[in-house]
Amino acid sequence: MIIFEISGNEDSGSNYALGKLSYGRDGIGKEVLWKLRRFLEESDIVDGFFTYSSCGGGTGSGYLTELSENFHDHFKSPKKYSHVVIPSPNFSTTVVEPYNCLFHLTRVQDIAIHFLYDNESMSKALSTSNVSGTNFEEINTLHAQVCSSITLSNRFPAEMDLKYEHILTNLVPFPESNRLLCSIHPTPGLYGKEKDLTIPGMVAMCFKEPKEFCAVDMNEGEYIACCLLFRGNSKDVFSDVFVSTEHIKDEYKVKFQEWVPSFLKIGICKKELAYGKHFLKQSVLKVSNHTGISNALKPIADRFESMFDKRLFVHWFVKEGIEEMEFADVLEHFCGTLHGLKLEDHADEGLDLDDDDE
Repeated sequence: MIIFEISGNEDSGSNYALGKLSYGRDGIGKEVLWKLRRFLEESDIVDGFFTYSSCGGGTGSGYLTELSENFHDHFKSPKKYSHVVIPSPNFSTTVVEPYNCLFHLTRVQDIAIHFLYDNESMSKALSTSNVSGTNFEEINTLHAQVCSSITLSNRFPAEMDLKYEHILTNLVPFPESNRLLCSIHPTPGLYGKEKDLTIPGMVAMCFKEPKEFCAVDMNEGEYIACCLLFRGNSKDVFSDVFVSTEHIKDEYKVKFQEWVPSFLKIGICKKELAYGKHFLKQSVLKVSNHTGISNALKPIADRFESMFDKRLFVHWFVKEGIEEMEFADVLEHFCGTLHGLKLEDHADEGLDLDDDDE
């Protein structure tokens, strides 16, 4: 959208290389930077940058990658956060989306957190709430509510803060393990029915039958850490929250990394969640870091490899300035990242406290 609004061009033609090199570097890059710099000069405080994109297309992948490089060079202090929609497991709108997605996720620079979503998972979550999940307006509204909730404590007074800085500190154990999952319980669309919900009931929704907005099987792998932001005005909110979360591991058979003894960060805010013209009296935002994320990203890498082995569509990217050898480098780097997301190497690392020097 930013390309259309600023330059009048339609889009990047589903081509990462076109979005990054032609539009981003040689086209509107300087104009966008100038507008951003002017906006920042008029701001009192800059806490960070948030980007919202789909990395399956050319603009969301290529141009956002170029923009992140410019952020890295010109605006180093504020942290950068990315809400990114990745390709869905069984639903595709672009043939070359595996290329675009992997190039973006491996080349984008200096992002503190990637919040991952896919349209298919959000559609399924909405369909269980008697909402038409095939409506992209509903999906975008759901996505917007997650983004809004993440910054809630930065914008409104809270009984217990859960700012995005807290999410970063509590959920990202290592810089490379910065891809997080999000969900809202109950899913908006159940307005009117949420009156009978209790805080223990919402906690059960989060862990007994989780409906993450990205296709991850939560039974495969383990939680590294989790944040829960409770919204709404509950009478005994503090006691209910702590009693409900005390026995999560035992009651719901949830697997957490053993080397993370305190696995929850709690936030409480009385500001209700607005969904269209309706308000959810009580809701909870769940943000988690889970080793199963690697299993959600691996099918994209498999599709990338399958297409690249036959050099399908590669010439369109080479024509715009991407070298063919970069495809192999991207795939190798991404597969290495998937291994790192499982934290197997880090889990084996420990401090040798034995004093051998005498």
